[in-house]
Amino acid sequence: MGMTNNITRKPTVFVSSTCYDLNSVRKEIKDFFEQQLGYETILSEYMEFPISPERDTFENCVDNVDTKADIFILIVGTRYGHVMEDKKKSITNIEYLHAKAKGIPIYIFIHKSIIETLPKWENEPNTDFSGIVDNTSLFEFVQQIRSEDNKWTFEFECVENIVESLRVQIANLLSDSLVLRMHKYENGISKKVMSYFGEVFEMAVEKPRLWEFRLFAAVLKENMKRTEDLQLDLKYGISFEKVYIVKDLKESVEWILAKVFELKNYISMIEPLINDALTMALGVPGESGMEQAGLERSMAKKGCSPDNSACEGLFGRLKNEMFYNRDWTGVSIQESIDILNEYLIWYNEKRIKISLGNMIPREYRQSLGLAA
Repeated sequence: MGMTNNITRKPTVFVSSTCYDLNSVRKEIKDFFEQQLGYETILSEYMEFPISPERDTFENCVDNVDTKADIFILIVGTRYGHVMEDKKKSITNIEYLHAKAKGIPIYIFIHKSIIETLPKWENEPNTDFSGIVDNTSLFEFVQQIRSEDNKWTFEFECVENIVESLRVQIANLLSDSLVLRMHKYENGISKKVMSYFGEVFEMAVEKPRLWEFRLFAAVLKENMKRTEDLQLDLKYGISFEKVYIVKDLKESVEWILAKVFELKNYISMIEPLINDALTMALGVPGESGMEQAGLERSMAKKGCSPDNSACEGLFGRLKNEMFYNRDWTGVSIQESIDILNEYLIWYNEKRIKISLGNMIPREYRQSLGLAA
């Protein structure tokens, strides 16, 4: 969700489901959000549903998901709904895909009868399920949600099940938002970063190792992704912006030279960021970088190997307990760092040692007044 645009307005909830069989459920959810929480809702059967007259039903539905929805509620009953011939999927299915691509919170509720029948359909897909669903594509949709997309789903039998679950989940979402708000002010996150979400925003908040460079790469990737529509416009010769028409070869050469000059300016601006900032963070190639990082070397005395015994003991235990008993095939560098960090947290804060009076190292240091 675009955070900079959502600060001064109420959260907007898009409710996606088939209407005919779930009309009363949709009304109860609308009343819950509007009357109890004060949120705005978007449901296609109500007069306040925003439309563009020149667009068809499908386009208006997905446009509201793309441009207005902050929270997406998906309710799966026993009907798959109308299938778009060119898309081969129902409108509800496509609305879900757009919400997933947008990256907003999605809460999914699936009727108990569908959950109970799904294993039978997976084992016997050619069986007649017309007494349960209007289209077996519904099972494929649920399978995609639960297995391929690995989304959390809630089972429901009545609308009260949905409302009570949403009451808890929206409270959790608010709590998470307050934590992000605290990070924003504590870390001084800029408005430009706040205009992003997903990987970019997570990088700015959590600041992992080499986060400045990874943030730069994530922002570049996000901005490149935002140009996908422009790339298609170029491919098919469509443009709603100002068009520069090249009339002869001389003009085309002048235009290319001007663009090359712009590109060189961009490169000259980015070069200090890559070269100077990288050297500042990691040190000069061939040098350790200790002095630039303000660190002091700690080494054993010459010929006195016992000075290293504490470190060697730690490394030995680390390799035996964390490294040797794992299959590291396909594990990325970042995943390795996360696994190592998890082990070190356990080693320092959860591991009980008999030699320390059955205390964890942190508790022992606290008992000696060496740690807060």
